[in-house]
Amino acid sequence: MHVLVTGATGFIGSHLVDALLARGDEVRCLVRPSSSLRWLDPRRVELVTGDCGDPDSLKPAVRGVDLVFHAAGAVCASGWSDFLHANYLGTGNLLDACRRVNPGLGRLVFLSSQAASGPSPEGRLVCEDDPPRPISAYGWSKLLAERDVLAARADLPVAVVRPSPVYGPRDRGFHALFYMIRKGVRPLLGSTRRYFQLLHVHDLVAGCLLAAEHEPTGEEVYFLASKGGCCWEDLEDAVAAACGSKTCTLRIPERLSTSVACAAELWAGLCGRVATVNRDKTREMLARWWLCDTSRARERLGFTAATPLRTGVEDTARWYRTHGWL
Repeated sequence: MHVLVTGATGFIGSHLVDALLARGDEVRCLVRPSSSLRWLDPRRVELVTGDCGDPDSLKPAVRGVDLVFHAAGAVCASGWSDFLHANYLGTGNLLDACRRVNPGLGRLVFLSSQAASGPSPEGRLVCEDDPPRPISAYGWSKLLAERDVLAARADLPVAVVRPSPVYGPRDRGFHALFYMIRKGVRPLLGSTRRYFQLLHVHDLVAGCLLAAEHEPTGEEVYFLASKGGCCWEDLEDAVAAACGSKTCTLRIPERLSTSVACAAELWAGLCGRVATVNRDKTREMLARWWLCDTSRARERLGFTAATPLRTGVEDTARWYRTHGWL
């Protein structure tokens, strides 16, 4: 099978490329001129230079492929317009290119996010049919992109996966937490326990492949997450055990967190960078419950997250150590 992966140079996209190569697919990767190829082997994949923000560059990328995994997008951005451009408009450009150049495409799988759904009220498991209530610009941009993808069902066979927060080797999102705990500092936000589900990147890739192989039967939106929830204390216990660290707790008052995020945004702006700690992410972190119902993915796709939290955290910590990140 000939497969296109957008976002192939990133954390999730590169693992997806590895899995496709392992099963014998021909893989084409859409890469920007400035992208690092550190996780890709140009001898094993076809590289096409382009950007989802440039419609003309997408035509050669989608031409002749059987399957598209759309993993490109922005998790952090300097503002709403950047999120809109990267996550919403870029997705629309890709859909339009597929319609025009490859109308016989077998399947397009869009990697969205649990953020598009929003947190769960009072710990109730949110399902795919519940009205979305995103609380961040990132979540709204992903939701708008989802709606475009689903609106394309008349022309293209599509599926949307909504993973919970993803971690694993190559991830920089949770790296800061591992690094702080390795140094003996355990950060906790406020005094309220906050519950969420995580997903190891290998489980996410397995779920994406299942979604690509499933024959469309209706509303093809799937939550992908671990079977059980955890709280920050559980995660940090697992990280401390994996790193062999003795820690002291640094408890950050909830009211202070927003001020810290504002200061981080201001400093990043002065340095010409995008803040990874920002008000958008802080708003999501302050939500008490991020829990979703994965029964649709289990019943239709046969998906079950196979990686226990401690096993996944140990795997991630081992990779960080091996590559000098800890």
